[in-house]
Amino acid sequence: MYPIAHRGDHVNYDENTIRAITALRHTETDLRVTKDGHFVLMHDANVRRTTNGEGRVEDLTWRYIRTLRTEPHGGRVPSWTKALRAIRDSGTTLTTEIKSYGATWTRRELRQAVRQVRKMGLRNRVYLGGYAGAYPPLQEVASDMQLYWRPGPRERVTARTVRGHDAAAALVLPRVLTRKMSRRVNRAGAEMWVRRSKKPSDLTIKQYWSQIASRHPQGLYTDTPYSFRKWCG
Repeated sequence: MYPIAHRGDHVNYDENTIRAITALRHTETDLRVTKDGHFVLMHDANVRRTTNGEGRVEDLTWRYIRTLRTEPHGGRVPSWTKALRAIRDSGTTLTTEIKSYGATWTRRELRQAVRQVRKMGLRNRVYLGGYAGAYPPLQEVASDMQLYWRPGPRERVTARTVRGHDAAAALVLPRVLTRKMSRRVNRAGAEMWVRRSKKPSDLTIKQYWSQIASRHPQGLYTDTPYSFRKWCG
């Protein structure tokens, strides 16, 4: 089992910056689209929490966002192109969540973002996914990419549903994961990943990791990737 660094290594660097997303072998990030159709790494809809700026990404231009400083270390908000170049050069695998598809993205913009992955030759190193609304359009415009499927609360994870979603990985909460589910996903030729979740209060972090590992997923979203990697040995 390996760590997938949530928003990159945001303990040592500002989240979703170039240094954060290239710090480990496998990291996770979030992609949003600006008012003028540029793609930027940003988890929140508003830039307020992670930068010295203010406003919703969908209402701001790239010209404004590129002047901002991330907090607390004073980095820059990366463009999608710059992030992909960094991933290509560092050898990192990047899992990318398409944020707010349908509310702020158009199908044309999604195609453009996917086209940049192809142009960089990163089809095998960039996973694309998101909430349910983002997945059908991704299946259409990125069928040659590695897609990760995030099942809804009422969706069953079986070999058939994984194949039906053309998923390279399935991402679930720890409480729904079972060994049987992991076997089904692997049988479908996909990986099993576990999402971040609040640790049960009666378990230590190592006990929690052991509990998850006993169900045989391949990857774990984590905010403490170095500690988890050390624990994995």
